Amino acid sequence: MSTATLNNLLEYLYGTLSRNDMRWVADHLIEHANREENYDLTPYTMEEINAMLDAAEADIAAGRTTPHEKAMRELDEKIARWKQESHLPQCCRGQVKQNGLPHRGRCHLYRSHVGLPTGTPDAS
Repeated sequence: MSTATLNNLLEYLYGTLSRNDMRWVADHLIEHANREENYDLTPYTMEEINAMLDAAEADIAAGRTTPHEKAMRELDEKIARWKQESHLPQCCRGQVKQNGLPHRGRCHLYRSHVGLPTGTPDAS
């Protein structure tokens, strides 16, 4: 959770819980946080490791994998779209075309956000 979300949750709890309820919640949170995690840390046997490697090699040979270069390119494209879209006003965020450019003529807030006149569509 983000710090802002946690702060909002705390403010909500401060405004709704009594002192006794806050102490009860705090006690349970501390108890839960102190509980030891029970992970199964049994090491793999060599047979299990070899079986996993054989399965991965079979997937590669059958073409059931995505090459590293393609996966990285797709990730870079998604990040670029996210960066481009994240600075837009809220009403424009869902209006990004496949090529990554917003529907500029349709959103007056986008147009004013980037300094274009809001009454007439631009040429692009």
